[in-house]
Amino acid sequence: MDIAVKVSVIIPIYNVERYIEECLESVTFQKLKEIEIICINDASTDNSEEIVRRYIECDKRIVLMRNDCNRGLAYTRNVGLSVAKGKYVYFLDSDDKISLDALSNLYEYAETNQVDGIFFDASLLIDDSMLEYENVYQLYQRSGISENVQSGKQLLHQFLKNNNFQASVPQQFWSRAFLEKNRIKFFDGILHEDELFSFQAITLAIKACYIKERLFVRRIRAGSITTSGQSYKNLIGVWTCFYYMVLLAEENEYEDRNLVDSYIARLYNRAANLYEQYGDEIDLNDFANKRLVESFQIFRATQRRYMAYGLFSESQLEEIRKHSKIYVYGTGSIARSVIEGLIHNNFLIEGFVVTKSSNNERVFKGHRVYEFNEINANCTDVLVVVATSLLHQNNIISLLKKHKMQYICWQDNH
Repeated sequence: MDIAVKVSVIIPIYNVERYIEECLESVTFQKLKEIEIICINDASTDNSEEIVRRYIECDKRIVLMRNDCNRGLAYTRNVGLSVAKGKYVYFLDSDDKISLDALSNLYEYAETNQVDGIFFDASLLIDDSMLEYENVYQLYQRSGISENVQSGKQLLHQFLKNNNFQASVPQQFWSRAFLEKNRIKFFDGILHEDELFSFQAITLAIKACYIKERLFVRRIRAGSITTSGQSYKNLIGVWTCFYYMVLLAEENEYEDRNLVDSYIARLYNRAANLYEQYGDEIDLNDFANKRLVESFQIFRATQRRYMAYGLFSESQLEEIRKHSKIYVYGTGSIARSVIEGLIHNNFLIEGFVVTKSSNNERVFKGHRVYEFNEINANCTDVLVVVATSLLHQNNIISLLKKHKMQYICWQDNH
C-alpha cells in the first residue's frame, strides 16, 4: 500500500553541480518522511543530473524529469506542479536549502489551522565573493507581522503596511488543492515570475498565515538569477507582472487599496527605468499574447514622449505660459523627465507636489517638495503638471478637479 504524499518538493535544476548535493541533503534528511522530491533538469550542461541520479539510487522518493531544452524557472516549476501528488507543495531552488524541520513544521501548522498558504522567513548564506549583498538581510527577516490565521488579503495588508512583502516563492508553502482550484501557476517565459504568482496566491487565499521562523536558506552567489545583470528580458517580465497584477487588483477589494496600488506602481516605475536602458531591444513578438503587446505599445508611446525631455505639445506649452506658478505633481522617474522638459522650454517651477510628504524628501532635483494642502491654500494662477504613473493619475486628477485647480498631464489623452 502506497503511503500518501504529504508534501511535494519541486526543484528546478540548471547547472548547479556545485550546490545540488547540499540542496538534496537538506530535503532528503527532513524530519517529515512522507514527501516526494521532484527534480526537473532544465537542460543542464554540467554534471547536475548525474549527481541527482546518484541520490535516486539511495532514495526512491526522488523523481527525475528533464526538459528537452532550457525553458526557465516558470515552465519548469509548472512541470513539477503538474505531476505533484502531495497535499501541499513547496518550491525550492537548487542552489538553496531548507532547515531539517522545515517541512514537518509547515505541514503540521497547515494541517492544524487548515490554511491555504504559509509565509515564513529565511536566513542567508553569502559566498565570500558576494559580501556586498549583506545589506539584503532585512528583506528576508520580517517584523511587525501578526502570526494569527487571517485572510490572504489581510496578511498582504500587513506586509505592505510594514513594507516587507517578499515575493520569494521558496518562502511560501501552499495547498496543492488551493492552487489547482484557483488555477494558479507560474507565467511561462518571463523573469520575475514570483511577483505575479505570489500576488495572485495571497490575494485569493481564504486562510493564510505568517510564521516567524527561518526555515529557508537563500544562497547569495555570483551567476545566480538574483545577482545576474539585467537585460530586456527583465523589462518583459516586469511589464507582464504589472499588467496582470493591475487586472487582478481591479477584480478584488482590499483593506487599503492605496497600499496595493502603491506596491503595483513600483513595478511600473521599474518598467520605466528598465525601458530607458533596454527599450530599443524589445521585439513585440517577445510578449506572450496580444493584450500584453497592446498595453506595452501604449506604455512605449508614452515613455518615448516624456523621455524625450518631457516633450510637450504646442497647445500644452501655450497653456503653461498662461500661469505664473508651475508645480510638478510627483517625484518619480516620470517627474524627473517632465522637469527636464520644462527646463528645456525655459520654464521655472515653484516646486514638486505630493499627496503626503511623510514618505518623501523635502527637496527633489533642487526644488522644494510641497504637500498638496500647502499649494491648495493659495492656488491663484497655479498650474499643476501631473507627472505620475497611469496607476495614480486618475486619482490625482479627481483631487485637482475637486479643488478647481488647473492642470495638464504628461500625456495628451486627458
